[in-house]
Amino acid sequence: MTRILVVGNKVGEGPMIGARIDLVEDIIGSYPAETVTIGYDDLKGIPEGIDAVILTGSRMNVSDGSTKRRIDHVVGLIRNTDLPVLGICFGFHLIMHAFGCDVRRNEASGESKEPDGTFIDLEITDDLGVVGKGHHPVNADHKDYVEPTDPALEGVFQVHGTSVDGILSYLQYASHMYRPIHAFQFHPECFEGAPMNAKETGIEFLHGFLYHTLKE
Repeated sequence: MTRILVVGNKVGEGPMIGARIDLVEDIIGSYPAETVTIGYDDLKGIPEGIDAVILTGSRMNVSDGSTKRRIDHVVGLIRNTDLPVLGICFGFHLIMHAFGCDVRRNEASGESKEPDGTFIDLEITDDLGVVGKGHHPVNADHKDYVEPTDPALEGVFQVHGTSVDGILSYLQYASHMYRPIHAFQFHPECFEGAPMNAKETGIEFLHGFLYHTLKE
C-alpha cells in the first residue's frame, strides 16, 4: 500500500493542532493509503518505503526567527527530497520559506478565527493543479502569509489561487513548476462542525494531491 509520511508540526499541549493531524490521517486513510506520522522534532530523515510527504499545520510561525531555527532540518528535507511534498498552512509556509519567499505576519488577519478558522470561496484559476478550475469553499486559519507577488515565486511556482483580506492579498495554493511540490495555505482537513461542501472540497484537494503526484 502507498505510504505517506506525515510530519506533525504540533507543539505544546493544545488539542486543536493534534486534532487537525488526526483529520489529515483520516483523509489519507480514505484514499486509501497508510500514514507514518513523525513529530517534526523527532524527524531524522525519511523512513524507508515512503511515497510522499505531508507537512501539517502548527501553532509555530515561520515569520518568527526562533521558529526558523527550530525547523531548519525540515526545510532541508523539502529542498533535498525527490518525493512529492504537500505543505498545509504552516507546512505551506515552510515550503515557501525553503524556496526564498518572505513569510509575513498579519495579527489582524480576517482568515484567522478561533477556534477553527473561517471559510472562504477560493477561486482556482487554471487546471494545472490537483483540482479543476472554479470556485471551491475551503477552511482558512492563519496569520502568517505570503504575497502572491513575492519575487521568489517567479519562474519557480505556479500560482493557482489567491484570496483578499482587506488591502492584503494572500497566496492560497501554488505548485512547483519542476518538482512534485504543492502548498495549501488553507486547511483541507475540516472539523466536525464545518459545512459539508468544505469538508468534501478538502478531501478532493488532499486526494487530488495523492492522485496527481503518485501516478507519475
